[in-house]
Amino acid sequence: MAADPENAGRKMVGYMDKPARERWNRLLQSFRTDMAGVTLAIMTLGAVLTLSAAAIAVDVGLMLNARAEAQRTADLSALAGASSLITLPNEAGPAQTRAI
Repeated sequence: MAADPENAGRKMVGYMDKPARERWNRLLQSFRTDMAGVTLAIMTLGAVLTLSAAAIAVDVGLMLNARAEAQRTADLSALAGASSLITLPNEAGPAQTRAI
């Protein structure tokens, strides 16, 4: 870096010479216009949201399956209990035999 002749005796604290300022401005301008990192951030966010939605869908599916299985079990046990009460018209069924 070449020293500025008019500021030859000054300390460089808080002072940026013209080439350094131009490099700094180019760097800041490249950060403002470069969108390569933004694409990665958007894709990462999209992947997280997609995986979250898939996890919720699996959880809801498992919950509905468990509920349907519990309902089937209750229906079958009610049918089994009701079938033990069915008898022919002139015969005593198991419930009537136990009651007598």
